[in-house]
Amino acid sequence: MKSNTKGFTLIEMAIVLVIIGLILGAVTKGRDMVESARQKEFYNSVVKGWQLAFINYADRTGLTLADAANDTNAKTDSAFSRDGKISGTLDHAIAQLETVGLEPPTSSSVSYGNRTISLGLYYKNEQNRISLNSIPKDLAIAIDTMVDGEMDPDNGALTYTVSDSETVSDCFFNVDTL
Repeated sequence: MKSNTKGFTLIEMAIVLVIIGLILGAVTKGRDMVESARQKEFYNSVVKGWQLAFINYADRTGLTLADAANDTNAKTDSAFSRDGKISGTLDHAIAQLETVGLEPPTSSSVSYGNRTISLGLYYKNEQNRISLNSIPKDLAIAIDTMVDGEMDPDNGALTYTVSDSETVSDCFFNVDTL
């Protein structure tokens, strides 16, 4: 006697579950790829952008960008007061770049997702630095890997501190070694 029950076989159910798993995996991988692209775009526009700004400014003027605290016109400052150490603000750097016909890579703050990362310039421990304030931990790790080839928050051109609460502080990159 033939049973007239309707339903799915165990094999059909397994195939459906495999298909659902593949779709979920593709969506997750897609999200990871989008996040990786955002991190690379930030690296290229901010880190590499400012590195090139420092190099191009030095090539064009023979001076270090932002090494005079109140200099908005690099050509009028006396050479002996310029010591190669950053003492100006990012706004001074932007004005110096524009004065010599170079376009600044970013402003003093950059949007990243729902955050605004503020940038700053300073000289410390024999290094000209650009600080990245309010940077997410995953972005700091990604940039560290791109800059230094490995994730090491204590060494390399990009360094930062991760607190117990997993927040990033004192994140900076050394513009002299990039």
